[in-house]
Amino acid sequence: EEIVRRGKVDFIALCRPLISEPDLPNRWLEGRGSNATDCISCNSCIHAMIVHPGRPEPGVVTCVFKHDKPQHRMAQEWLASWVEKNAVARA
Repeated sequence: EEIVRRGKVDFIALCRPLISEPDLPNRWLEGRGSNATDCISCNSCIHAMIVHPGRPEPGVVTCVFKHDKPQHRMAQEWLASWVEKNAVARA
């Protein structure tokens, strides 16, 4: 709130950190633990949202890194190939 109040930013957005740790804002407000989040910004949750291979319920978003190591590996491979394909398409 202080950063917004000072006019340093217009807003603060959290997406991936809240997927990894849904209680994060409450933890920060209550001063529990460090200010760091468990999210490593690997984007595996984005892969689960878009592709969801083998997921029984498409659209269910979870932190793949924390809960499903094989899915995390697959997501990292998919994301790397997606970036490579799109970088070539833009060149």
